[in-house]
Amino acid sequence: MYNIIVISENRGLLKRIWEFLRNQKQFVSHLVPFSTDAVDFFYTNHADLVILDTSVLLPYQEIITSFKTAPWEFGIILLNESDKTTELQQVVQLPIANLNMRNLLELIDKLIIYHTPRKSKVFTIDLEWLNIKKVTLLHDTYHMLWIKSYLTKIEDNSLRKLKKQLVEYCQLQIIEYTTSEALILIKRSEIKQRINFNQVRQMITTLWGVTSLFVYEKNIAWQNLQSEIYYLKKVQQRSFFLSGQTMQMPITEKKYSTNVSKAVAEQCLALIKALFGGDLDIARQLLQDIYLHLVKQSCDFVVLEHVRLSLRLYLQLSHRIERVLLTFQNFSSIEEELTWILTNVTQMKPIVYRSPLIKETLCSCIDVIWLHFQESWSLENVANKMAINKIYLNRIFKEQFKYTILEVINWLRLEMAKSQLCYSSDAIAIVAARVGFQDVSYFGRFFKRACQLSPSVYRKKMQQQLEVKKYESDLASK
Repeated sequence: MYNIIVISENRGLLKRIWEFLRNQKQFVSHLVPFSTDAVDFFYTNHADLVILDTSVLLPYQEIITSFKTAPWEFGIILLNESDKTTELQQVVQLPIANLNMRNLLELIDKLIIYHTPRKSKVFTIDLEWLNIKKVTLLHDTYHMLWIKSYLTKIEDNSLRKLKKQLVEYCQLQIIEYTTSEALILIKRSEIKQRINFNQVRQMITTLWGVTSLFVYEKNIAWQNLQSEIYYLKKVQQRSFFLSGQTMQMPITEKKYSTNVSKAVAEQCLALIKALFGGDLDIARQLLQDIYLHLVKQSCDFVVLEHVRLSLRLYLQLSHRIERVLLTFQNFSSIEEELTWILTNVTQMKPIVYRSPLIKETLCSCIDVIWLHFQESWSLENVANKMAINKIYLNRIFKEQFKYTILEVINWLRLEMAKSQLCYSSDAIAIVAARVGFQDVSYFGRFFKRACQLSPSVYRKKMQQQLEVKKYESDLASK
């Protein structure tokens, strides 16, 4: 399959060439009626051959010069009234007076034969994908597919079915796969018919379900394949948020936020009010809105960790679930995590308080702690905000929750610091200030006393674990 772009501001000439090429199944033709769009069309479609009308508005020499940086082989046919001077080997000329289907197709065939990459040439890339380190491939242009399955296992049999369904269009080269994901390449020179990626999506849905993730990129020059796979790994890191989506690369890269939005902060506060107040029906609705809209759309682990922290605060103070279940590390997608929470957390019996007055006081206290724990607040600050005696407040708080107010504040600060260290590259001093520690040395001592690791060592260890943990279960099942 070869991509041809036809550049001319003469609508009659465009229509004529289209009629010549429309029934040639080995070609995908793109008509470019404005010469100002020529360069974008050329690079976007990774053109193998350009048919260029020299009478276009822009100087045709400038257009050709713009093509020179392309890292792939291509040919050019100049349509002109008279011979034009050119030093480029890949350019041939065809007088418009001699333009007919036979002459045009003969020239196209010659250029394709001359400029098709030699199949004997190979190159090696450092893949570093799953358990594969290096891959040797032929010089060619590639389409890249990445499939992530969240529910149904990816197996030899299902991959063979996908190959069989696509055999009339192309040959799939399975680079690597596990039970949950597959990386696939398609050599463009082996494409027999134009591939409709919406149809590919339907095939993937049939094989691995509507929750599967499908990411693809078209027309990657072999010289750029290494960098594109590296970029795909960044998309892969966000796959927790992307179930059910179809995405075409390049995808705008998102950086992790350092602070959550006002909408997320307000919804988390509302969730805390509902959980501690015993309004579990409201909590369920809030959780669905938070997870499926705010968090999923953000694709941001810092936002997710903020929501998780509000849940863990409730679980920690209600003493309902063992600590091992508070880590939220065993889910493959945001939907799976939400289902678990709705099934387990919101089905619990509400917290029982000794009296309505104590319930009102302690729920207000939790709200104040949540709103201000990043501001170096103490027990006295909380009590002053509530206009209540600090000794009395701390006593009823500990009687109910088994922790003092300061212990809860420090626990929240520590947990938020952990997520900031994992998902941001900010300096330790900035992270410390963000969670209420103005003295970075004191923060370091506080953190090490709680975690037995310094903040910098913890960051390095956790970021390595996040990279490795993603695949260890899949690799063990291979």
